[in-house]
Amino acid sequence: MFRIVHERALWLDFIFAGLILCGFLTPISGADPTSNANENQFSADQLEFFEKEIRPILANRCYDCHGPETEEANLRLDSRPSVLKGGDTGPSIVPGHPKQSELIDAINYEAGGYQMPPDGKLQAEEIASLTRWVQEGAPWPAEEVEESATGDGFNLAERAKHWSFQPVKKVTPPAVTDTNWPLQSLDHFILRELEKSEIAPAPPADSEVWLRRVTFDLTGLPPTIEERDDFLNDNSETAYEKVVDRLLASDQYGVRWGRHWLDLMRFAESYGHEFDYDIYHAWRYRDYVVNAFNQDLPYDQFIKEHVAGDLFENPRRSATGQNESVQATAFYWLGQGKHSPVDIRSEECDLVDNQIDVLTKSFLGLTVSCARCHDHKFDPITTKDYYALAGYLQSSRSDWTIINDTPAVQETLHQLDELTTTGHQKVSQRILSELALQLESDNTLLNRLKEGLFAQESISSEAHPFHLWKEIASNEDSARRREILGQADTSIKEDAKFREQAVSFATFTPAESADWFLRHFVKEERFSQSGELSLSALGDGKWEFITGGALHTGQLGKQMQGSYRSPTFEVEHNFIHYRIRKQGGEPTQTRGYKQGPVNLVVDGLILIKNPLYGSLSLALPIDGSTVWLSQQVDRAIGHRAYIEILDEDDGDIVVEKILFSNNPNPPLILTNEAVSSTLFDMVPIDVDDPIDVDAACFNLIKNITSRAANDLRGLNPAEIELLNNVLSVAVPLFNEEVQHSIDRFQLAVEQLQKQIPKPEKITAITAGTPENEYVLIRGNHEKLGEPVPRRFLEALDPDAAKSGTNSNRLKLADKIASPENPLTARVIVNRLWLHHFGRGIVASPDNFGILGEAPSHPDLLDFLATELVQQKWSLKAIHRQMVLSQTYRMASELADAHAEEQDPANLLWHRMPIRRLEAEAIRDSVLSVSGQLDLKLGGLSVSPHLTDFMEGRGRPSQSGPLDGDRRRSIYLMVRRNFLNPMFLAFDFPTPHTTMGRRSVSNVPAQALTMMNNPFVVVQAKLWAESILENESASDSDKDRIVRMYLQAFGREPKQEEVDLGVTFLEQQRQEYTGDPESDLKSWSDYAHVLFNVKDFIYLN
Repeated sequence: MFRIVHERALWLDFIFAGLILCGFLTPISGADPTSNANENQFSADQLEFFEKEIRPILANRCYDCHGPETEEANLRLDSRPSVLKGGDTGPSIVPGHPKQSELIDAINYEAGGYQMPPDGKLQAEEIASLTRWVQEGAPWPAEEVEESATGDGFNLAERAKHWSFQPVKKVTPPAVTDTNWPLQSLDHFILRELEKSEIAPAPPADSEVWLRRVTFDLTGLPPTIEERDDFLNDNSETAYEKVVDRLLASDQYGVRWGRHWLDLMRFAESYGHEFDYDIYHAWRYRDYVVNAFNQDLPYDQFIKEHVAGDLFENPRRSATGQNESVQATAFYWLGQGKHSPVDIRSEECDLVDNQIDVLTKSFLGLTVSCARCHDHKFDPITTKDYYALAGYLQSSRSDWTIINDTPAVQETLHQLDELTTTGHQKVSQRILSELALQLESDNTLLNRLKEGLFAQESISSEAHPFHLWKEIASNEDSARRREILGQADTSIKEDAKFREQAVSFATFTPAESADWFLRHFVKEERFSQSGELSLSALGDGKWEFITGGALHTGQLGKQMQGSYRSPTFEVEHNFIHYRIRKQGGEPTQTRGYKQGPVNLVVDGLILIKNPLYGSLSLALPIDGSTVWLSQQVDRAIGHRAYIEILDEDDGDIVVEKILFSNNPNPPLILTNEAVSSTLFDMVPIDVDDPIDVDAACFNLIKNITSRAANDLRGLNPAEIELLNNVLSVAVPLFNEEVQHSIDRFQLAVEQLQKQIPKPEKITAITAGTPENEYVLIRGNHEKLGEPVPRRFLEALDPDAAKSGTNSNRLKLADKIASPENPLTARVIVNRLWLHHFGRGIVASPDNFGILGEAPSHPDLLDFLATELVQQKWSLKAIHRQMVLSQTYRMASELADAHAEEQDPANLLWHRMPIRRLEAEAIRDSVLSVSGQLDLKLGGLSVSPHLTDFMEGRGRPSQSGPLDGDRRRSIYLMVRRNFLNPMFLAFDFPTPHTTMGRRSVSNVPAQALTMMNNPFVVVQAKLWAESILENESASDSDKDRIVRMYLQAFGREPKQEEVDLGVTFLEQQRQEYTGDPESDLKSWSDYAHVLFNVKDFIYLN
């Protein structure tokens, strides 16, 4: 199939070449002829790259020998002139030519040359960054810019005078001469500047041009023929308003603008790096964004949910009760990740840096990450500001969050919790009283209990409470019986010595475990108390009580899932030992980047995998046996870490103890303390008689049962463990009346448990142990400066900096979303303007700092920012003003000579710019025109279609469908290592950090993609089929051509275009003479040609 498509596509190349020569179509590579770049020597992006990537490398690895204090070989690397001058051997770099640069040779350790730095080769990523830096011409901030920005050092007050840090002004639309021209208040600001330059604005665009423009801008799709006809036939004064209101109400609006937002969040569904592990449930964040835009969620609320949605006391919920607010926090964890970083703390610093970069660029338009290694070179942002923000992230953790944990579910959990604590007591009392009575009245019952207990398979384990009893009772040799007791006694003493040397980290008593973090379908009272009922065991047909001082993840039922995390601590021992058991479920994690449910998370590393860190993640046996498991953690000594217990399946995990030790061997599995102490009391005489041993254990059982009937919670854990084993044998022996009581209770429990839905999860953020981050000298995590309290940027919140007190992420969210914040509203309205008008009022949408562009219309920017706040942060209200403006309605054809001479780059917007559609809009348009597009919203992403050239580790085992299941492009899975080739050809951004403005290139690969991509070829055939299937008997070639033009371009063809189309079809039919599919193939070729017309991927 693909070979045929490829051959046909190559043959069509000749057709396209002829058509281009004949003037039938214009090559796609044609661009807006009026575009004119006016850039400095180095762009703001290049300078940011230098500050974030290059200067830290030079400072940390080079300045000691080639800096201001030391100039070995007469070489300094702390200024661009010095780097270009070089040292004793000449220039160290040749800008634009890394292969001719000594510096690049040296860091690559080229044979026969210098090998720098001498104390160890740079990491591959650092070498790649320096090579790219030289290739781009060695960008370096101009010293005069730095001096003008800093004056006599870092003067924050002076820097904060920059326009973007000033309060938003409430401005009145200015007076204009042509009072008939403005349709919206914003038009006054545009027209005033045009009139100042004596430039006349372009005339209005044709109605169908405007319709196609606004439909693409608001939904990312072309208008249908029916929508065009309705608009053109509407002669009312509100015709334009009706179109805009319809588009804003469309659920495809959220798809379009959600995709713009995902560029800011560097959205992807895999971590990249070597094996491209999945970011689980990332698609839910995408759906959250689409829904938020469709609902016109107030932008300030949208911000707060992103920054701290997990901390809301009353989160926003969907109609079905799902927690919407917490889903926004998934953006923190959408960045790249390594599964085995050599320097785990350095990886954490890079992760936090990326989070800060995305957070501050997206919401504030600031490059705060440039202050990681030093005070910002230009903006009023200090290194302390950076590490104050880092503290918020250092105090937070990654967690999978259950979003369908609705109020109804919480009420059901509350009822289940009551059953485990008090609701069971009446039935339990009856069971225990009945057992105590029968033990006194039925002499045969004890022997039947003994038989049942000794028949249990688990009694072969020393963890079984009656293991020692059976060992002694089963040996006729009295000397062997004494030996068994002696070994048990020795084990107890050895265990006591071990515990004297070990550190008890957790025994899960309420007092010791109050600072643990529990989430999701868990008990309300955090950790269980002795004597509570285990509903998990009840599901297995057992009446079993909880032993206090243990973590029981399934106490409310095995299907309950939750996460349990310890406070953060510094690792000081070589080993961690867990006394633990798991009944049912899976032994390993369901997620591919952890090996089990018990994890030591060191420096926030969540990709816990071999080859380096596999020992930090433990799988568990699932047979219910109690074991000691050990983690070797010596490589983590000195690092911050926390313990994570994840219950992600239908199993029940019980953690009894966690010990820290330098002993590689865990403690022994000891026999039950209640049994051992009873038998030890018989030494040395009574043990010789097995009958006396049985009698002692019988008395122990009777005593504990009698006490339990009177005061169950008065039993210690060893006694409850013994009682549970007795009940496992005794309960089936009870009379029908007792069995009915148990059955009725179990039915009530099961009915409640059935109301608990299957968990729906997303990877989000959650609170951890509060920490203040240290200033890292030159960004080096091994050189700690002073700790900085968690707070907002000093330039925007000077009082917080002065107070020295900490705040949480909720307060940070309030500061960012405050109407008093001079940046937030300006940044977002500028982003809206950018996507409607092709360029922002501030042309650098992610940088409102000194290196960013100044606003072309500052009063307009402030007017729109004020409008946003006054409109209760409604983005749709601002969209409406923009697209209903006269400015937006202008034509994009070249204006008169005077206008082009005065405003060659169209900075004053004397006309609308010609814009190329983004990759996703192009693909969606192809599907829409061919009649194949599926407009449904949400759900799992469609796996990427893999070509033979998409290779590498982590390659998905199966390829997705060529047409992406006909879904809109936003629903195609974004895998970092396997990005869609068609998207890449049309400048889809690599999801590394915030990308507020995509590149718009003009390269041959774009034309080749539209000509040769199998997806386009197949869709052209499907389009042709739909045209032929829907035709009437009277339809001519001209009728079909007109219909295809309306579908593809939103307009009727000119007569010349019709004539050329008819001629082309005649030629193709001759070419396919004798072929039974001659007509279909001819129309398929024609459809393919239309896909390649420039008008298809450009907006006028």
